[in-house]
Formats: sequence, structure tokens, C-alpha cells
Amino acid sequence: MCPVTIGELKQIPPGSILIAGPDGRRVAGNRLDELVEELHDEPYPNPADEAARRLIAQVCSPYRTRLDDGSWDEDEVFLEVGGRTFHNALSVRGHFPKVGFLSHPHHLSVAACPPRWGGLIGTLITDGIGAVEAPALGATEPVLDDAVREQVISGLLGTQDGRMPDDLVWNPPVASPIRVEPLPAANVRSMAGLVTVSTVARRGIGIAVVGDKPEDFALARLWRLTYGSGVWLPSSLGVDDEVPPSSLRVGLSEIEQRYRQRSGSLLLVSTSRPVEELEALQARLFRSPIRFRGEPAQPTVSACTVTELPWGQPTRTHLAVAEQFDTHVTVPVVVDDSGTRTMAAPLPAPILGNDHVLPPNDLTWQVDIGWPDATTVRGRGLDGQEVFTGDTNRWLTWARSSRHGITYQSHRFDFVAAGTPIVNKLARPAVRDLGLRRWVEAKAREHGLQIHVSDAGHRGALLARMLGGRHRFVDLFSGPLLDALRALRPTSSSTNKAYPAGDGVALAHDQGVLTFEGFCARSSALDRREVRDLLDMALGAGVLRRGLALVCANCEEAQFQSIDRLGQAWTCLRCDTPGQLQLSAWKKPDHEPTWFYDLHPVARHLLRDNGEVPALLSAYLATQDGQGQRRVYQDIEEVEFTLDGKPQVEIDLIVYDEDVLTVAECKSTANLAGDKAGSRAEVTKKCRAAAWLQADRLIFATTAPRWNNSTYGVIRSAVAEFDWGPLGPPEVGIISGLGTMAIEKQSLAAPSIKPTPDPGGTM
Repeated sequence: MCPVTIGELKQIPPGSILIAGPDGRRVAGNRLDELVEELHDEPYPNPADEAARRLIAQVCSPYRTRLDDGSWDEDEVFLEVGGRTFHNALSVRGHFPKVGFLSHPHHLSVAACPPRWGGLIGTLITDGIGAVEAPALGATEPVLDDAVREQVISGLLGTQDGRMPDDLVWNPPVASPIRVEPLPAANVRSMAGLVTVSTVARRGIGIAVVGDKPEDFALARLWRLTYGSGVWLPSSLGVDDEVPPSSLRVGLSEIEQRYRQRSGSLLLVSTSRPVEELEALQARLFRSPIRFRGEPAQPTVSACTVTELPWGQPTRTHLAVAEQFDTHVTVPVVVDDSGTRTMAAPLPAPILGNDHVLPPNDLTWQVDIGWPDATTVRGRGLDGQEVFTGDTNRWLTWARSSRHGITYQSHRFDFVAAGTPIVNKLARPAVRDLGLRRWVEAKAREHGLQIHVSDAGHRGALLARMLGGRHRFVDLFSGPLLDALRALRPTSSSTNKAYPAGDGVALAHDQGVLTFEGFCARSSALDRREVRDLLDMALGAGVLRRGLALVCANCEEAQFQSIDRLGQAWTCLRCDTPGQLQLSAWKKPDHEPTWFYDLHPVARHLLRDNGEVPALLSAYLATQDGQGQRRVYQDIEEVEFTLDGKPQVEIDLIVYDEDVLTVAECKSTANLAGDKAGSRAEVTKKCRAAAWLQADRLIFATTAPRWNNSTYGVIRSAVAEFDWGPLGPPEVGIISGLGTMAIEKQSLAAPSIKPTPDPGGTM
């Protein structure tokens, strides 16, 4: 963080600087002026700044690692403005550069806020294009005529004809300043060798913040710095005029058009005005929107409250070193059974190739690592050591799981001998791209917990290995054959009751076999060839077995004999008596036996415990339309959190998709537990797990047509009363009718639950 200096604070009204002398009494008058000048570039020790930094660090992913005693060691960086060179092109005293120290592009005229322009307009212009000179003491709101105001608005909103007024042109103190059009902003003087890099995603959200309060300005700036699309609209721009300036309407219409072309939208929001005023303003600002032929007549603009803003957007913007922000490196990796990729060799040294940005005094810059089809859950304050390989020196450098993937600091923190060449002062870590299970294990360790796969999870994992992958398991046990697979577990031991159509045989309670016709009858969405293909896949994996339903002539046991065990002579599974493959064994039809299909015992056990329900929810979530560019869907099921071997919470499904982490409870009944107290306890347990993992969504899903009415109130109250900390509660979703054509989804929002959008059908 870069704190306000004492010199800058002096420009705030008198009484804002409190300095005590050796006797503890407040210093005033000439002595105060002398001290302020002496301490001009020193940061002002404001406790509120530190409190804000800590709050932001709690909800972000700072550089930190957990020590052996369980405490966090966090790398805190404070930027010193006094005499510190941040950038080779810019030497800083205070927060404004001295022109003589600029190496590029000091020969150009730039657009900058005049030092005597203050107030709302001065703040707006300085934020948008920058300033060359520090604001003058007593700077006031300028009075602009309509023409100048139109030019200012056009320039700030970036319309095609936007040209800054002459009052905003700053010429360098050289004999022949160079002026080019469009005039570059003053901000470019400190960005030599840097470029702005933004990720663009469909369905992005831009905001226009209306209002004159500091919070309005801060919201717009924060949104722009994070997502690249925040516009501040103070009253000085004429937003409250009956007919707002044409440049304002054109500029906002062009912004709205850019979002609409990417299926996005523009939101009007304010921290100081009611939403009703924003709706009226919307009607005035977008009275005659720009439209091309064939486009909808109504703009994709709406007014909303601050609490309704969709903070979990996939779009991001940041500064990067020109020509080095997209460097491809080939490194050997090892992949384990969780999908975690571990580098088998360290990365090359992150050498900067641009003299304009190479810091002369120390080696400090950030290096982002992005994997193709990365699986690591981004952000969420993961212990930085978890992204390193096991043999990496703990004190080599700082790392964190960031919004770009993995970010580490360029310089080494371990022992570096004097005289070491620069290239060897740079850190060369080997890192890991954590699969979802490894990431959940890492987050559990932060809380002193361990995770284990439950018995149901082991059954699902075994079947996934047999089928050739988790996605094939989900496809089979949530797809069109599911009704037929469930029919292999009849509720009656009577064949006539279990299979009245004669397309199956009940061998015992909970054990039946089906013919091919039985599968087709229960898979009406498929034609016979599609059923055949799915059966062949399952047969090849061993999840299904083909064979005959036979009766032993000795013990009269009805049984399934797989094709691998059959011959003209076969052996009874119960009494080991040999038998002949003849009509008396298969009973009917009287010409040739009929092939039946049996389910693997592990799969039968999985269905008995409703293990297909997490697969149904996984399939449902995987088919929802995502908002971002990254589409690497991961899930794990039946995870149990333990503390010193004692079970704490069991989670049916954890999903990570489109940077959205979901914790889900899956049921086949309309109740979470036997009574209200038990249901509340179950919800609280899931809340604990969601808080440990910093989940974005908490879902309660059932295959029942609808949850009991009392369940909604239990979930709402338990989530609202849970202590979620600074992150606040996740989105809470309730799904019923899972696995049917009548799925219902609701989002619960209590007064203390922040409503969030549904990113991908998922912050």
C-alpha cells in the first residue's frame, strides 16, 4: 500500500495534522509548518489505512505462509514515496514526478488536470488522465462552459471525436514540445515499458456510478482498476439536467453497445442515491441509444443497488511488462492420480528485457504463471508453500494462488552471497498446478484438519477407474440409462411384480437382471443403437456383465451366470453342483436362452446408498452455461473432514467450475434429517465446510419433487446466523427434482445474506 504523505495531508483543511512535541503537547504555528516541511515525504501513520489493508488481505490472497506454530507469516509491502525510485522512467518525490527525471516520454505534450482545478471535476480528471503537477493549495471546482464540459466528457469517456480542451494541455519545458492527436494522458509518463492487459469474457458487467460522495468515486475507481470498466458520474457532468449533455449520452451509449455486443450489460449504481433516482436517470441518459440495424431497441442497462453488484466476474485487468506478458515456457511435469501437475524442473530466471522498467536498486516484480487448462482453485488465501514442489527451499521466495493462476516474487529471500550475478539473484521455483482433491487437502491443513474419501466415495472412485474417468462415471450414472440401472435393484423378490413386462428376472430382493429390451423400455430418450453403444461401453468396463439367468437343478437357486463362466456345463454358485445348459435351466423361452445384464456389486452398492445423486447434481452443474473463458470442470464427491481422526463434516460434492467453488449436500428425500434440530445441525456443518474452503456457493439438492416447507426456513436461518467472517456468506441454492425434467432451483437470501448473481447456471 502507498500511504498519504504528511506533505499531501497538509493541503486538507487546517487541523487535519496532529503532531505532538517532546512534552506531549500539540505542536502548532510556525513550528508545525517547519515539521511538516521536514517530514514532507514521510507517510502519515493512519490506523484506518492499516485496518483497511488488513480487511482487504482477509478477502484476497496475499503472500503468506503458515508457520510451524500455526500462525501466519505474511509479506507486507509498504511503498516509500520519499526518494524511492519505483520505475527507471520516473523518480518520485511525494506522488508527483519531477519532469527532469523522466526519461520517456517527457518530450510530449500530455493531457493533465491543471493544478488549480479541484472539487469533483478536478478529482474526475486526475483519476481519468492523471496530473503532472501536484494540486495547488486551495484548488476549487472550475466553472466550465457547455463547450468545455462537452469536450471534457468526450475525452474522459473515449468517444471517437473526444478531444481535450486547451485548458487540459500540459507542455513540457523544452524548446519545441511535440503535440500529437489524440493527446496522450499524463498517466503514460509513468507507464513506459508497461501495457494494460485485460481478459475479455462474454457477459461482462460494466458500471456507471452516480453520486458526489467519496464512496461513489471509490466504487467506480475500484471497479475500473479491477475489471477495466468503471465510470464515475458526479453531478458536475450534468447528469441531473433534464436533458443531459449529448457527449455524456453518446459516451455511455457507446460503452453500453460494447457490452451488449459481448452479451454483457451496463449497470447504473450509487452509494448515495436511491435506486428510483437511478431508474429515472436511466430513462434520460438512454433516451435515444445508438443502434445498428437488427439490434434490439432497448439498451441492456439497468439500475441496481450496491449489494446487488456481481463481484465475481471473470474479467480482469492489470499492468504488465510490454513484450513479456505472454511468454511460453516448456517445462517437464509429472501428473498424479488427482490431476495435480508438478514441475520436474525449475522455471527459468524471470529476467526483464525492458530497461525502462528495470528497478535499479532491488529486484522486485511479480511473475504470473498460467497453466494450459489450469486446475488450481484461484485465490482464497491458500498457503503460498502449497504451490511449490516438496523439494523447493521454503525461503526461496513468496508465492500465492492469484487470479492469474500462481504469482511469485522475482527476487530470492534465501541466502545470496555478495557479488552474485543478477540472474542468480532471481528466484527459480518449481511449482504445482493442484487438482481439486489436493487443493481441498491443502485448505483443510490450514485449519488443522485432514480429509478422507468416505466408503461411498471409494465406490465411486473405483467405478470411475473402471469406466476410464470421472466424466464417464457421471455420464453413466446420471444419463439416460439411470432408470434401467435402478431397475436392477427391484423392491420385490417376485419377478412378476418386479418386471411385469417380462423383461427382467428378480433373483432376490435388491438383485435383478434385465434384458436388452428391458434397457430400451426404460431409456425411451435413446434409440436401440444408442442403447447398444452405452451397454457395450459399460460391458467393456466391467460395470455391467452379460450372461444368463439359470436355475440349479440340485438346490433350485435362481442365479446369474456371466458369459465368462458359461459352457455347456456350468457350476452352481451356491452348491457347486455341475449342471447342463439346457431348457430346464433357463426355463423360457423354449427355443434359445435370452441374454440378461447384471450390475457389478460395487455399482449395486452405490445405487443402494443413493450414490447416483451426487452424479446427477454434478451433471446438472456441468451443463450450466458458464460466463468466463476458462472451462475446466472439476469435482470430487463424498469427502470427509476429520480432526485427529474424529469425523467433523462429510460433503457429498465439491465442484470447481468457471472460478466458482461449490459445496453441495445431496439427498434422495425431502428432508435433510429426521427432525428440525437434526436438519439445522446438518446445515451448520455444511456452512463450516463452506467457510473452511471459502466457497462461492452452498447447494442443497434432492431428487424429491420438492423439499419440505420447513427445510427452506431451516436453511435460511442457519445460514444467516452462521459467522462467515469478512467474506460474508456464499450464494445459497436449493434444488429439487434432480434427475427429472422438472428441476426447480431457488436462491435463498436472508437480510444478512448478500445476494449474488448465478454465474453459469453458478462468486
